Amino acid sequence: MGVVDTFDSPVCTMHNREVPPPRWEPLSGPAAELVATTAQHLLHDPAELFAATGQAILDALPVVDADADLAASARATSNANITRWLVTMARYPGEPVGTDLTPEALEIARDVIRRGLDREVLWTGYRQGQNTSWLGWMRTLCTMSAGKPEWSGVLGEALDATARSYFGFLDDILVNVEAQVSLERDQLRSDGTSMRLETVRLILDGAPITQERAAKRLGYELAAQHIGFVLWADGEVDQGSLEKTANQLARAAGAGRPLALPVSGSSLWAWSHAPSPLNLRALRDAVTVIERPIHVAIGASAYGMAGFGLTHRQAIDARKLAQRLPEPPRFTSYEDIEVVVLASVDPDRVRHFLQQTLGGLMGERREIRETMLAYLRHERNATSTAKELFTHRNTVLNRLARAESLLPRPSSERPLAVHLALELDHWLAAQPNGE
Repeated sequence: MGVVDTFDSPVCTMHNREVPPPRWEPLSGPAAELVATTAQHLLHDPAELFAATGQAILDALPVVDADADLAASARATSNANITRWLVTMARYPGEPVGTDLTPEALEIARDVIRRGLDREVLWTGYRQGQNTSWLGWMRTLCTMSAGKPEWSGVLGEALDATARSYFGFLDDILVNVEAQVSLERDQLRSDGTSMRLETVRLILDGAPITQERAAKRLGYELAAQHIGFVLWADGEVDQGSLEKTANQLARAAGAGRPLALPVSGSSLWAWSHAPSPLNLRALRDAVTVIERPIHVAIGASAYGMAGFGLTHRQAIDARKLAQRLPEPPRFTSYEDIEVVVLASVDPDRVRHFLQQTLGGLMGERREIRETMLAYLRHERNATSTAKELFTHRNTVLNRLARAESLLPRPSSERPLAVHLALELDHWLAAQPNGE
């Protein structure tokens, strides 16, 4: 029985119970057993509690939800805090939890400050997560208490003790997070990173700052053509590696040293001056020869302070699409996927368009659809398609014949619609774990 299944339990009538001031007293035997059993129950299957809490945090903080790294970090921090408290309740029912921060809590504090965001983002996230996860715990505890008569009689005792423990735990976390935030800001101020991050945030938010003042604060000329990069790795990576990659990309774009800002332990935002149109092949080649497991998404070339923000947002969109694929490509250009981004605004209409355009092909193996897509990208050249897919030309022809037989109408009658539908399927319909 998951936590969401218990949210509407009629057993508990204490939803609005006031949280008493923190103190700790040993629980009675039945109350300790109830708390430990409930904690073990949630630890056995925490997925629904994790999902509900994580989603509540992201719903309350759109700026976090829009940032893939920060959203992942917020979920990881929430899950780690919940797990730590549940483990303590399973072992030592109702007792206080240690005050040291988890690695995840330290990381998100750094990430928020590195992005130039206000510390209120952290406080809002923690409090929203606290409220949602406590609701899940409380209702599960109430439901579990109905399992034994001796448990129902100590429900109030169990709620009081766990409220003191949980809310005290979160209060201690916030005290330590505040100290970490101050430390991180001091470190960023020492090399000017903090001011640059704050300036970037002002530009992205459309705040009233002049182009000249912003350029001075950034140490980067804004009255020029820009290209925005987002670099990330699948795990922790040395920031020097990300910065080196950014420098190589800037050189490939025909520019000098880029503006590079670390925003997490595994990602970096960068901008460089660049000509328009971009030489995408040179940029793609620059990424391909890098052995480190680094991915790059880039925006289109754009001018001035407005273009500085635009190309960055495009790079963010390109990354989001890339990360939908089971194996994100090393290099993703917004220019290559712009039509997909613009056409995917309404998910329901996209699904209808795919079904109407591709028909039975939607239910076929992905390799059949991917072969048809590659064929259309290569302007219906089967030989070039076979080379890209590292397969025999006859295999390509057989797959194409199968694809055509499943389409409601021949692809030659609606070439643009079929190509767009296959692009949308490739970028949007792929699931993280594949088929």
